[in-house]
Amino acid sequence: MGEAAYSFAKEVDGTMACFFRRQVSSSLGALMAIDEMIVMGTQADPELLKDEADAHHKAIGSICGPNGTTPKADWDGVSAALGRVLRQCQSRRSWMCTTRCRRSQTLVFLHTSSPW
Repeated sequence: MGEAAYSFAKEVDGTMACFFRRQVSSSLGALMAIDEMIVMGTQADPELLKDEADAHHKAIGSICGPNGTTPKADWDGVSAALGRVLRQCQSRRSWMCTTRCRRSQTLVFLHTSSPW
């Protein structure tokens, strides 16, 4: 799946304005999704969370090309680090987090020009 997701991401123009706007169906839904992420984070190993944050930081710092895509190695680094955190958390909590994000259509972008 990582290979297919990366191929798709390379085709999407990540510099389009729609990626820098809030994409939520409701503020309450977004808050509930963020709350689930925070609760899940409290269950995770702090070292795994640090590794995940470092992987995201590296990937964001290496964005290049006309579509604003990170190199494949950094993409894979983020996926692997996130997978380790999710695997370590309770599966019910991971599912709740995923469901809440999907329901609220929350898209979280660290590089944004619109205020949250």
